[in-house]
Amino acid sequence: MGLGAETHFKINNKLHLTVAARLDYFFNSTLKGHDTSCSPDDDNVNPRNDNENDDAQFTFKDANKAINQPSLMPRLMFGLLYQL
Repeated sequence: MGLGAETHFKINNKLHLTVAARLDYFFNSTLKGHDTSCSPDDDNVNPRNDNENDDAQFTFKDANKAINQPSLMPRLMFGLLYQL
């Protein structure tokens, strides 16, 4: 899901500067890989154990942190629009 805005600045009759800004939000979803899956509600399939922490099972929070998945992503674009 995202929200954004775009504007155009006239440079001359055929050339415009385009500026766009956007903010995207990503919902948590099941992470899958290596014969296991981790869900946001921690209903995990074939979870792995953390050998360094008393064999506690890895959770969705651990997997999400490991892949550095963003929840919010800003985007900024500058461009030129040439009209033929």
